Amino acid sequence: MFPLTLILLVGLFPLDLHVVRYALPLALCGLAVALYHTLLQAGIIPESAAPCRQGVSCTDISVDLFGFLSIPMLSLLVFSAVAGLLLVLRRSVSR
Repeated sequence: MFPLTLILLVGLFPLDLHVVRYALPLALCGLAVALYHTLLQAGIIPESAAPCRQGVSCTDISVDLFGFLSIPMLSLLVFSAVAGLLLVLRRSVSR
């Protein structure tokens, strides 16, 4: 998420509509990782497939907003929104 903020900020001043080619792959990679972590916490992916074996488990929910929003789910929502907006921008640039 942090590299995306820098790339999008640099693309904003001066306005460079071709920033999509740099930001979209990062947003899609972040979306994939957030989806994996959300599915891991939901129990759809078994805990044996988790890369972290020692320390805090990847399936533990440390922050639970409104009873259903965890940090991986929030990042999934944000990466989805950023990727969606970048796809809309890409479509408008290609016209």
